[in-house]
Amino acid sequence: MAAPPPVLAVTTPSLDGQRITRYVGVVAGEAIVGTGFEQNLTASLRDLTGGRVTGWEGQLQQARYAALAEMCQRAQAAGANAVVGVSLDYEFIGQGGSIVFVSATGTAVVAEPAGP
Repeated sequence: MAAPPPVLAVTTPSLDGQRITRYVGVVAGEAIVGTGFEQNLTASLRDLTGGRVTGWEGQLQQARYAALAEMCQRAQAAGANAVVGVSLDYEFIGQGGSIVFVSATGTAVVAEPAGP
């Protein structure tokens, strides 16, 4: 049995070239990632000296990808093939903001190619 096609996730309220035939409902995905001692130490030094904190960038990317992937999996499980109006929210919690919480939310929909 072939795997179902991936779920498209967009921040816009519609999909170019497609029409939404059914609104399935709100879906969400969450990810919580600890940044680790080394990244916190590096971030503290970069705060004093300036520059990019690439360790944190990697953690943010990982958390964002996990939240989006979970949201898309939930949409697919509900019978949707796309998610529109996607919004991402980032929160830093824990001592010194050492834990990153990312949530992705959107509206799961069934879309099909628009007619001629």
